[in-house]
Formats: sequence, structure tokens, C-alpha cells
Amino acid sequence: MNKNILKWTQTHLFTQKEAPADAEIPSHKLMMRSGFMKKLAPGLYTYGAIGLRAIRKFENILREELHTAKGIEILMPVVQPKELWVETNRWTEMGAGLLKFKNRNDHEFCLGAT
Repeated sequence: MNKNILKWTQTHLFTQKEAPADAEIPSHKLMMRSGFMKKLAPGLYTYGAIGLRAIRKFENILREELHTAKGIEILMPVVQPKELWVETNRWTEMGAGLLKFKNRNDHEFCLGAT
């Protein structure tokens, strides 16, 4: 038996009979009901095995297109220093929409929104 084959009982699907009341877009409703993802809080989701597989497939399609266009893929940190955001005046312009915090050495950082 192929070790990469996952039994249906091992997928940990969290299906729902009804779509959540706050889901407005048909695709969002379908993904929530079918177990692709589960909402933890506004804007925060846990992705099930099928949802993660869909994300990986989408990433691979993007990589292929990026390669075709002779582009490069980069990975930037989610936590970014204040200085990067001050240079473009976004530190103050973003206001309360930007999650800001200090580390144990009192250096300021934010959760990169872009």
C-alpha cells in the first residue's frame, strides 16, 4: 500500500450542515460547509487536510506561472521592524489596523500587513 495515501477517516474533516451566518460569498460558504476550513476568529482560519491540499495546488500553479514569466519567488518575514514602516509613513497611517508590539528588548515591530 502506498504510504502517501490517506484514509478518508484520517482526514479530520469538520463538515457543517449549514453555512455560518457571516459567510456571504458562495465559495466561502461551500468551503466552510465542506470542511476545507474552520473559522477561529474574524479573519483567522484553520485549514483541514483538503483545504491545505487546495492551497498547495494553488501555490504550485502560481509557481509555474511565475517561472514561465521568468519571475522569482521570495519569502518575507511576517514580523517586521518599525523602521521599514516608518520609511514609507505607514507606521502612523495604518493606525489601529496595524498590529504593533515590542520585544523583550523594547524594540518595536509589527505584523506585516503587506
